[in-house]
Amino acid sequence: MRVLHVVTDTDRRGAQVFATDLDEALRMAGVDSSVVALTAGTVGGLDLPTLGPSRRSSSTLRVLRRTAARADVVVAHGSTTLPACAVALAGSPTPFVYRQISDSLFWAPSWHRRLRVRTAMSRAAAIVALWDGSAATLVEHLGVGADKIAVIPNGVPPARFPPLEPSERASAGAAFDIPGDAFVVACVSALAYEKGVDLVLGALEFLPDDVHLLVAGDGPERAHLERTAAREAPGRVHFTGSLSEPRQAFATADVVALASRGGDSMPATLIEAGLLGLPSVATPVEGIVEIIDDGVTGSLLFAATPRAVANAVDALRGDADARHRLGAAARQHCLERYAIEVVAEAWSEVLTAVTERRRPSQRTPTTPGIPERGPDAARRPTAGPPDPTEARVLATVLTFDDPDAADACLGALGRQHRQPDAVLVVDNAGARPAAPSIDHLPGGAPVRALRTARHLGPAGGHARALEEFLASDADSVWILDDDVRPRPDALAALLATRHEHHPALVEPRTADLATGEEERRHGWWGVLLPRHIVEAVGLPNAELFWWTEDTEYLQWRIPQAGFATVRTDDIVVDVARQRASAAKPAWKYYYEARNQVHHRLRVQRPDGTKPVRHHLKLRVRAWRSARSVSKLAARSVLRESDGRATKLAMVARGTVDGVRGRLGATVTPTESHRPDPSAGAATTSTAWENTGS
Repeated sequence: MRVLHVVTDTDRRGAQVFATDLDEALRMAGVDSSVVALTAGTVGGLDLPTLGPSRRSSSTLRVLRRTAARADVVVAHGSTTLPACAVALAGSPTPFVYRQISDSLFWAPSWHRRLRVRTAMSRAAAIVALWDGSAATLVEHLGVGADKIAVIPNGVPPARFPPLEPSERASAGAAFDIPGDAFVVACVSALAYEKGVDLVLGALEFLPDDVHLLVAGDGPERAHLERTAAREAPGRVHFTGSLSEPRQAFATADVVALASRGGDSMPATLIEAGLLGLPSVATPVEGIVEIIDDGVTGSLLFAATPRAVANAVDALRGDADARHRLGAAARQHCLERYAIEVVAEAWSEVLTAVTERRRPSQRTPTTPGIPERGPDAARRPTAGPPDPTEARVLATVLTFDDPDAADACLGALGRQHRQPDAVLVVDNAGARPAAPSIDHLPGGAPVRALRTARHLGPAGGHARALEEFLASDADSVWILDDDVRPRPDALAALLATRHEHHPALVEPRTADLATGEEERRHGWWGVLLPRHIVEAVGLPNAELFWWTEDTEYLQWRIPQAGFATVRTDDIVVDVARQRASAAKPAWKYYYEARNQVHHRLRVQRPDGTKPVRHHLKLRVRAWRSARSVSKLAARSVLRESDGRATKLAMVARGTVDGVRGRLGATVTPTESHRPDPSAGAATTSTAWENTGS
């Protein structure tokens, strides 16, 4: 059997390295195998023959067709090779197998992208997914036939990654100018937006000065990351560029971190770290949940934020025994499942089946549907929609400095025809503690209060509530602000809607409590979320603190992850909206400006994944940001009666931080903005505290 592997370019990245490793393993097993690249890379690192000047040029495709004619089967590694092989091999007797290395929900979020990918995949004789969840996504999201899919995990040669010796660490650290007593976190990946290296870098702000970061790899984000490191963590971040042997970087590390925002199906860097006996912390993206068993072989993050990374790293930093235990378990796990010799055997079976025009013999998903992605996804079978009468629901109420509002919301929960199974009141460190007046609902559901140590803002408060939900045994969470008054049939209607449209985020139709008019807005006004959506998407971005955190989570991240949003047929929730004076605290101007600019420039990208290279689209987004900030600045001058200069300064500072991508609770409110009952009228405070630099 003659096998031709096709990779995008000669850069040392995951798909390219795996193709060369698989090629070598197949040749060792007696298969006639070779690797070619469509074109040369930008940073290089692999010595491979190239076919043409660019990935999709006509000359490249012609050479690919001629080269493939001498093979019995072609393997296309990675997304760019899929259309190239689909076009170049059209009408050719040589079949090709496509290796799906990324998350289709992340890279093909729109219908036209899905159509394009589905059309190209229809030309493949077989498709290899890296884990069952990815295979199920191909069936459900792209309409690929289950009988066409084989599941084979990523693989790494164990011989290249024997356990690290203590002597290696000292020499490796010295080579990169890392102090001998430093605690080192290593990021070994392409320096691209979706890899989240900036989130690991941002974690240094919350870690002691003896924690250093080693960044190994290259890519479009490198210049930006180097500028950020020089400004925010001088002397603590070490960039190596692309390395011929990643072991050099791993040898310096105490912990490996990968804060992927999405797109990774099963990154080899975590397997390599595991084979070396290093513990990893990573976001639960796609097949990462199969590499990292939370608390057994590493730590999973339920929020892609610098603070979450810092907390996980700090926990391992203070426990050398835990690092050793997790690293040993990670090595054993990776040897058993991801050794390239085992993976090559499975590939040999698939390629033989294709060349003999037989169906691939690997496992295929038996239950189409959107896969669960939480840390227990590999151990818990995909379930259908829970019976509304049996679903366990945790209601969370976020309150700040208004115990009366919290009690009114609890009263509405107690009048539900179908009551929640438990209630959690999160008191966001208000001046007046919101201790619930009841310890259980009339139906017997317990009511628990949790007071945060400091004001976390709505973003941090709801993130804290969802963190408690993930630690509970509930399968759905009902998220409420304290000004929400659910009607008696609210939860029953939400559960019935969820049952009909599972899996989905369910929004209630809402009305203004004073006027009865339907509200058209979205927010934390009684949305119902199933557990596996929270596990898949993670927690709200607590670094936003206030403003757009609900938009970013409910209207951007959840739909981008491929989950639907549905609404109840009838109005089931009333909202007691604050009608305070027109005055707005100065700290709110800061967050509104910063988060609007951040959201438009860094989140609302056309494909939802990476920076826009089309200058017109970038100009449009910059113009919209400027327009929003101008309106806010005009309000601070024209509609405010006091503190105009301070508020205008907050708009300016927020704009600068939004452009820089500097998040976090940089400006903290020091007084309540709630109506003061003793004053008999609504008042607001303009007090603020500068906690940033």
